[in-house]
Amino acid sequence: MMIRTVLLAGFVLFASALQARAEYPTNRVYAFMSASPTLNATIKPVPSESGIAVSLPLRPNVEQMAYVYAYNPKDDDAMVTVVLSAGTEAGGEIARTAQPVLVPSKQLVKVALTGRAAPAAPPAAAGKEALPAGVKIQDRSKLYLRVEEQTDKPGKIEPKDYELFEVLVPRPVSGSNFSFDLTVPREGTLMVKVKFMKQKDTPLFTNKPAKIRLDLRTDLNETLDPKSINIGTFEAEVPLDGEATLFAEGITFLDQKRQDATVSLSLDGFDRALLIKTNFKDSPPAILSTPFVNVRLSSTAQVPGKPVTVTVESDDETNDTILSVDRIGNRTFEVIRNYGKQSRQKTIYVSVGGEGDPIKLVPVVKDWSLEFSTQNVAGTRTFEVRNGQNRLRRSVLIDRTPPANVKLEAIKKDTALVGSEHTVKATGDDDESSIANVYFYLGDAPAADGKPAPGSKVVPGVKQSDGSWATRDPIRLPENRGEVKIGALFVNGVGLASPAEANIYVRESEKAKEEKSKKTTGSIEGFVFQSVRPQPGLPVTLRDATGKEIKKTTTDDTGKFEFKDLMPGEYSVYSVKRADLNSNGKQQVTVEAGDKPAKVEISIKR
Repeated sequence: MMIRTVLLAGFVLFASALQARAEYPTNRVYAFMSASPTLNATIKPVPSESGIAVSLPLRPNVEQMAYVYAYNPKDDDAMVTVVLSAGTEAGGEIARTAQPVLVPSKQLVKVALTGRAAPAAPPAAAGKEALPAGVKIQDRSKLYLRVEEQTDKPGKIEPKDYELFEVLVPRPVSGSNFSFDLTVPREGTLMVKVKFMKQKDTPLFTNKPAKIRLDLRTDLNETLDPKSINIGTFEAEVPLDGEATLFAEGITFLDQKRQDATVSLSLDGFDRALLIKTNFKDSPPAILSTPFVNVRLSSTAQVPGKPVTVTVESDDETNDTILSVDRIGNRTFEVIRNYGKQSRQKTIYVSVGGEGDPIKLVPVVKDWSLEFSTQNVAGTRTFEVRNGQNRLRRSVLIDRTPPANVKLEAIKKDTALVGSEHTVKATGDDDESSIANVYFYLGDAPAADGKPAPGSKVVPGVKQSDGSWATRDPIRLPENRGEVKIGALFVNGVGLASPAEANIYVRESEKAKEEKSKKTTGSIEGFVFQSVRPQPGLPVTLRDATGKEIKKTTTDDTGKFEFKDLMPGEYSVYSVKRADLNSNGKQQVTVEAGDKPAKVEISIKR
């Protein structure tokens, strides 16, 4: 006979009525597991029929702890060794007592186990969660507790004398601990109230709050407007013997003819624990009971060499779930993986030790997934998941070529003026993954995500009705004269980019030049004479008030000279006639801003 102990998700059954009619063995010590770290020594475990495993249902993705006790029904004290094993196929012995334990007659003793083969958790891969430490076993694996007594005549312990437990991770809603209230209080709104209840005769293995999440996935609901999925409470924790409410409101559809959505409720990281069908109008929504199957791809278009994560979502465990791929586009599907009747990957990590000497069990539950290599691949690959009569297909495009035929409509030369604003247009196409974004820029080209290069400006593009692209907002040319590069970067659906560029010269308008000259500068006009005769071909030097040379010029045939674009202020003009013994002359002159030049005459003398 076996001791009946229901553990984890947690049940420990101790009932006086059952004890009263139980027939306890009196010839050996038994070990059993309990969710309680402390048990009353007078409590006796309830036996079960020999050879029948006791189910140990676990909460998914939640660390849970069990404690090992040994009970001695005999009249004499006993020295025992307790061994925890997962069977040879699952890794054999997991832990045992470090040394024999004394179990007094008619007493209950808590037992501490020491792990023998509990590997450390491997380091987490980039972008992925770290796995727990411990020995890995699978869903519905058998755990054994064996008691080895020190006797004068030790005999072989048969498997039927083991305390046998079957560890499993059921769907969270399949038990009686959760209840749901689904309503549509007003159009465009879904409300889900979740209660987490503690059963009176089945104490929970762990009192940790349950994590819940409401998912409105656009990959499952193509007619849902993704912009409307932004108001509500989509995640919460439900305390034991408490409740929490999730809701989404303001939900609208893109297609008015198709107004049904599949909404998923996750419990403790168990995705799609509950599937809800709703049009966000009629109340109450329906709970879907038909088998669900789906294949989700990490992307629908990408470049070669980057793997595609293919996730299989199946909630049917009555048929095999099979993943296939069409590699050459002729609807001939090649089987990649047959997952059998296991709708999800369920791995349970078992380790021992820590405060209170617990056995730690961490069930990691997740959808099946694999990395599909796209090395040296181009074109479309279609994936199919099949479960019985249900099947679904999704495709990914492997695009290795950037956008083609990109062309920029350049700004006209006579309009490329300082500080002017322009709506710039460009054209381009991509027959494979289409044009996803266009970025117009001044300066160097931006990154494929639109991030500007240092010192450059970027304006997003908007697709026009004729298929061309134009700047969303006008591009403003620099305030300074000079050459500048202008361009449009076409980015396709996989992030490959092609630029179309042109160099333009930004100039001032004639009117602007005139206005600027009138407002900020002046000029000098003068003549050089010797006696009364004009002096052609003589050098004239302009100096500022500090004597610093500013400009030089030469008189024309009439002896005239000019200095233009001068800042207002005090100046001096000087001329010398080398051929006449360096005869020279100098005059002071005041320059004012405006069109009227300052007049001056230089008379040279020996």
